[in-house]
Amino acid sequence: MSCGNSDRTGGQPCDHLRIVARGLLAVAIPTQLITVPADFTFAQGHYHLANEALQERAVHLAEELITYTAMMQPLRTRTADESFSLRPRTNGLHSLGQLSTRR
Repeated sequence: MSCGNSDRTGGQPCDHLRIVARGLLAVAIPTQLITVPADFTFAQGHYHLANEALQERAVHLAEELITYTAMMQPLRTRTADESFSLRPRTNGLHSLGQLSTRR
């Protein structure tokens, strides 16, 4: 989700964040929600998303995120269990701490 200053530059922050996510080995879900100030109204001290198409897109984005999270849960759980087990590795090391100690 991103809010830009104009229709022309609104997508740039999302593009940048996708690049950052990939650099961190994360996955960015396909749906984007990009707003500009004109998409909001100000009433009673609060901003409200007035653009109905964007409201529907926000729901779609949330549903997609929930689906992705549910699909990835088994993989994350299995990977975490394998990564943090205390079984010796094939090279005999039990933790990364032993890798950094030079004797």
